[in-house]
Amino acid sequence: MLAGAMGRGQLGALINSVARFIHLVACQSARNTPVVEYLKNAVAALKLLKPVLDGAIESRLSLGDELDSLFENLDALVNEAREIVEKRGRTMSKLYNVLRCEPLAIKIQSTCLEIGRRLCESQQSVIPAALHASIQRCLQELESADLKGGEAAEVIQLAMRDQREHGVASPGTSSASVAEALGLSSSERLVAERIALERDKARAALSTSSRAQGDGGLLDQLIELVRAIGPSLAQRDGGRKVPPFFRCPLSSELMVDPVILASGQTFERSFIRKWLDGGLRICPVTRQPLAHADLVPNFTVKALIANWCEENAAWSERGSGERDEEDDRGSVAGKTHVSDEPYRGHSRSASASSASSALDSGRAETQGWSPVGFEERTPSSTPRSRISEDVAGAADLCAVERLVDDLRSWEEDQDRAAAAARELRLLARHSTENRVAIARCGAIGPLVALLGGAGGVGQEDAVTALLNLSIDERNKKAVAEAGAAEALVGVLRAGSAVAKENAAATLASLAAMEELRAGIGRSAGAVQALVDLLGGAATLRGSKDAAAALFALSIAHENKARIVQAGAVAHLVRLLDPEGGMADKAVALLANLSAIGEGRTAVARAGGVTPIVELVETGSDKAKENAAAVLLQLCMGSPRLCALVLQEGAVPPLIALSQLGTPRAKDKAQQILSLFRCQRQGGDTAGRWRRP
Repeated sequence: MLAGAMGRGQLGALINSVARFIHLVACQSARNTPVVEYLKNAVAALKLLKPVLDGAIESRLSLGDELDSLFENLDALVNEAREIVEKRGRTMSKLYNVLRCEPLAIKIQSTCLEIGRRLCESQQSVIPAALHASIQRCLQELESADLKGGEAAEVIQLAMRDQREHGVASPGTSSASVAEALGLSSSERLVAERIALERDKARAALSTSSRAQGDGGLLDQLIELVRAIGPSLAQRDGGRKVPPFFRCPLSSELMVDPVILASGQTFERSFIRKWLDGGLRICPVTRQPLAHADLVPNFTVKALIANWCEENAAWSERGSGERDEEDDRGSVAGKTHVSDEPYRGHSRSASASSASSALDSGRAETQGWSPVGFEERTPSSTPRSRISEDVAGAADLCAVERLVDDLRSWEEDQDRAAAAARELRLLARHSTENRVAIARCGAIGPLVALLGGAGGVGQEDAVTALLNLSIDERNKKAVAEAGAAEALVGVLRAGSAVAKENAAATLASLAAMEELRAGIGRSAGAVQALVDLLGGAATLRGSKDAAAALFALSIAHENKARIVQAGAVAHLVRLLDPEGGMADKAVALLANLSAIGEGRTAVARAGGVTPIVELVETGSDKAKENAAAVLLQLCMGSPRLCALVLQEGAVPPLIALSQLGTPRAKDKAQQILSLFRCQRQGGDTAGRWRRP
């Protein structure tokens, strides 16, 4: 008996949905998102069932109303899972995704099992023998499959139960277990998760779906759970007893740059800025609407933290990847400015490495993403300077000349030369006058020579001294003419982690001068060494230093191809993850590199279109503007790339950006949408697609 048209149509729709879903998950698996992780069992069940479904439709069987109903249910479940992966895999919170995907995956598995049983119970006489054998094998494997969801869902549910029974005032091991299971092991990721939950809650409140509206209470519980995770992680920071009012309510970290929100609550500037950039306009603590988004420095709390830091010197003993307490890289903010379209309109606070150093240094706020503005990591073995303790303003020229003479004694007395480099580094931090005086006394040449010293003795101090000197525009050219670029490349290849970071920052400082960019780019191995640091830095700051230097170099057109050929694009695409702390800078550099054909091809080949489209929807205002700039370059580059961008679901976020973005972002979004319309209408695109 032949299957009815309706039955075959329902089965065909299911087969198409299953094929699309399996392919989608396979494409996403390299990114290892929580959504993909918790749908693996469902995908495995669908892979077992699909050959049976293919055989059933080929055999034109009469399947009956019950199977048709099961096919329809499974089709709806698969499409719901596909929508989560496609549209919301990274824009929703990890916790919410896990709790949504776990029951969904179990339903898909159980429905596959029920379909297998129904097919197996069908009359054997109407089913071909080969298909019947395939059905039996499928059923056996489905019955032996584990229908249990991922462990993370159990961990979350256990923590939520503890939260309901015991409250969250004293976070216990359950919240820490959630952080471990979901990878919320850093303040940046924890804040990103909190922002995602708040956005999910806002979407649920606006949704017309009864299921979404019913999730409002669940999201409230998850928000409270995430608020409990921060203090539980803070308890593992070495047992330091930091006063709670010195910790940021969002990140639970000791504040460095405390600011007051419109609600009157105080937060760390970088974290509350991420909150506001995420489109949230309620206070994270009071949950009251904000009258405005202005941030006012809290100098009182900043001074209290500075005093506390001085009284608790042990706090400066930090592990790898954290800023050193005794930071003495010179203030670069406001001294060097690199301007290029992808970065125009950006602002970045030059953060201090400790509350006390931030208070004392009086750092200004950098306008634009200056390639410098980073703080020095002081070697842990560095003693306090005998000169810097006595000199608060301009240095004694005679003392500087003696230190320069000591630098030149490298071959006779390495320790004396290294100590001189340390003193000059500290003096170069204090004032513009000191930087000019040190350069005039002839320190630059000996410091460059010290970069290649045997065993790296004095290398960290020498490279940081050069960085501090290069802050002054009058010294940049002298540093470059002394052969610093080649010497800094040597440090990037073989120096310590701290020396590599400061070498990259020094190259960024030098490349801020237009006439030096091309020359540094032509220096043997400079670009490749920076790209290698970008991809393999031991710390986030190392990646930022490398990205800053590469951006400054990329302003010179001839350097763009060098940066692309060195493999930077693949690293930048990987760094687009919003949780990694590098998304804004990575997409800004990609906006520069995508101006050339090689850059556009590399972005597409590295799988960069998907995360860039996601940044258009979920990134900060800066990231959205630069992401739109990249997409515009891609779409203008070729119809093929335009079609690729269109396939990634770029239309909805671009429409939103064209209405709510910054003026530059609106303009770019409108241009891209115009190109999409042109492509759909099949108009004359010869002029539109031509690029230089």
